[in-house]
Amino acid sequence: MPPADLRAVLFFHHISNRAKIRSLHQLTVEHSLRGYLKLGKPAVLVCQGEESDVDEYLKKVKSMRWQQARVEVKDHVASDAAAHIPANLRGLEEVATLSELTQRLRLLGSDWERWFKRGMGFGPR
Repeated sequence: MPPADLRAVLFFHHISNRAKIRSLHQLTVEHSLRGYLKLGKPAVLVCQGEESDVDEYLKKVKSMRWQQARVEVKDHVASDAAAHIPANLRGLEEVATLSELTQRLRLLGSDWERWFKRGMGFGPR
């Protein structure tokens, strides 16, 4: 049985620098991750992939210069789970608002939406 994927939410004070945005996209592809990125203020990144890839990615992203960047929550997704960020999504898909990000996660299942909201402090922990 393949290892379970890891999923993570990163919160940033803001992301507007085009070079950093390119770096986030490039690192995501290099580490075979997939996810969603809400730019602006605040900025939020949700990603999923193999545990070692996610951990290395988070380490590299956090080492970049940010006003504020923190991992809000990360946990495993069962390898047989029906709801995963689509495998055909390679890298990051940019979304315009937190509402749009929440809608994307809602399409993956209520577990994703609850996990995200709880991790971001939008609901009971």
